[in-house]
Amino acid sequence: MNLNWTVASCPARIDLFGGWTDTPPICYSIEGAVVNAAITINEKHPITAKGRRIPQKVIKLIEEDSQNPAQFIRSLKDLENYRDPSLPGALFKACLIGSGFVNPSGPLLELQLQSTGIEIRTCSELPHGSGLGTSSILASCIIAVLWKLKNSKITIENEKLFHTVLKTEELLTTGGGWQDQVGGVVGGVKIGRCSNGSSFRITYEKIDSNISLLNENLKLIYTGKTRLAKNLLETVLQNWQNGEPEVTSALEELRLGSVECVRALQTEDMTLLGQCLSRYWYLKKILAKDAEPPHVSRLLNLIQPHTYGACLAGAGGGGFLIILVKRAKDFEKIRSIINNSQDPEIRQCSLYDLKIDTCGLKVTSENNSE
Repeated sequence: MNLNWTVASCPARIDLFGGWTDTPPICYSIEGAVVNAAITINEKHPITAKGRRIPQKVIKLIEEDSQNPAQFIRSLKDLENYRDPSLPGALFKACLIGSGFVNPSGPLLELQLQSTGIEIRTCSELPHGSGLGTSSILASCIIAVLWKLKNSKITIENEKLFHTVLKTEELLTTGGGWQDQVGGVVGGVKIGRCSNGSSFRITYEKIDSNISLLNENLKLIYTGKTRLAKNLLETVLQNWQNGEPEVTSALEELRLGSVECVRALQTEDMTLLGQCLSRYWYLKKILAKDAEPPHVSRLLNLIQPHTYGACLAGAGGGGFLIILVKRAKDFEKIRSIINNSQDPEIRQCSLYDLKIDTCGLKVTSENNSE
């Protein structure tokens, strides 16, 4: 038996324009378009999953970034609670089903596993509720590992992986969109698109941009506040389904405005890119009224002279704040503003450097050292 680890790692992603147009069922009604970029944190992929075959006919999960004990799936009954994302291991269980590795309506789990079991270990070095697409990107890593464990010669096809993760998020009931997996699986800066109607398909196009310039000007601030995107999602979808004109108009501008964001990236126009980023945040706040915590509003006012623009990542409500600084030295000025603030909520914020990752999903084999 080959006990070597199959390792999948991914960058995180920052969204620069167009988010929410990728979210079901919105994306089934309009042609979504999202501009985002794959990023490393501290110059490495922050999201990983690895798996190996084990002699016991059981599925074992270890979440290395949590205090949760190892979980063991010994029967199909152990998979029944995959629809509750608040439970430990729910994402992994949804991946087992969504990837086709396990059929919940099939024969006994022991028969489906055939001659061996599997052990999966996952790790995210990002804070919970970061807004950087962690859940969907981790699902991408897990599914890539599961597919490789099932067939070591398989080639991981990006488009198939995008759709499988979207299906997995629907199983999990978090209802996430497709932009996170596009952002993490595909390296570099890109625009992801989807066609609506019966021919729904997720595609992407890389954007020719100055990576060095973006590395110098794009930075992250962790706001110290976490959030569950599902809560904001439910509000936005309810408003959209009610046909509120303000929401419908914002979604249309999110879709069309992605073109302007692409132009800013291609022409290296940092002023225009900052305007796009700030406009993007304004539109997000129209869709989700509570997306900006009060201390983030205060922080944005303080750092405004040093930035071209800013936007909370993902759905907002907390997590990371994406900022486009005017000069590299402005990042240090912002650090000083935060560290010397008399506001305890601002002082709890922390700064992160980022680099655009041009690689995306990496799947490798690693010798078993245990």
